[in-house]
Amino acid sequence: MLERKYKFYLSYENSLCTDYITEKFFRALNYYIVPVVLGSGNYDFVAPPHSFIDVRDFRSELELAKYLLYLDKNHTAYMEYFRWKEDYFALDDMSWFSFAINFCGLCEKLHIDSRPKVYQNLGQWFINKAKCKG
Repeated sequence: MLERKYKFYLSYENSLCTDYITEKFFRALNYYIVPVVLGSGNYDFVAPPHSFIDVRDFRSELELAKYLLYLDKNHTAYMEYFRWKEDYFALDDMSWFSFAINFCGLCEKLHIDSRPKVYQNLGQWFINKAKCKG
C-alpha cells in the first residue's frame, strides 16, 4: 500500500549521534520505498549497497530535489535502488526472529571475558564521547 502512494521516505534523524540510525530507516527497507537519509551514522556500513539516498551527497536542497524528480520520472533508475533485494533481504526489526538474533548476540557478548567500562558521570560521557550534535 505504501509503495503505491510514496516513492521516497525522509529518514531524518532527530539525534545526530555517530552510531545512531533510527529504526524507521530499517523498516523502510522492507518496502519499495527509497529512504532519503540525514544523520551522522555510517549508513554505508549497515545498509545494503545502493539502497538509500544520503542528503549529504548533494550540494544543495535544489540539487537533491532535482534528483528525486529525475528518479520519479525514470523508472529504471528508480528501480536500481532495489537491485540489492535480489541478493539480500531486510528483517523487520519488530519481528520475533530479529529479537531472537539480538538476544543471541547479547548473550554472546555477556560471556566474552573483557574489561568492563565504568563511567562515573553518564551525562559527561554522553556530551563528550557520544558525539551528539543535536
